Amino acid sequence: MSSDLLNVFLKELRNVYDFIDWKDPLIISLLLFFTLCIIFITLVRKSFKVLIITFFVLVIFSALGNFLNKWCIENWQLIARKNYFEETGFFIAFFYSIPLVLCCVYILFFMIIKIGSLFIKIKRLQLKKQAVDKHKQKNSNDQQKKEIKKEK
Repeated sequence: MSSDLLNVFLKELRNVYDFIDWKDPLIISLLLFFTLCIIFITLVRKSFKVLIITFFVLVIFSALGNFLNKWCIENWQLIARKNYFEETGFFIAFFYSIPLVLCCVYILFFMIIKIGSLFIKIKRLQLKKQAVDKHKQKNSNDQQKKEIKKEK
């Protein structure tokens, strides 16, 4: 049963692949845009603020996919050689929203790494502070003992 579903899915995927005009400026532009997004995210991965802003911009772009699809259904001749757009929004989902969400996941990956390293730094600072406090307290106790011995 699952192999039948897989075969049907692969057949449909092949039909979509064959239908797409890979030299269409729209397709090339989308591929270029997402390639540039990945490069940009990789370059700014150490800047938490830029990652957050980029994340929210990409989420907003993804949320606007439905409105974009509606506009593209009516105006597809302005942006593409073929009419890829339909009411179900498969093309927009597959070629626009899913890549945007994957870029967001890529950003989250870097954010998790950054947050993890911050937690490690904080814990190290806490341990150093505890060691210094313990050392100070030990020195203070030793000093008090010496003063008590001197008084005797």
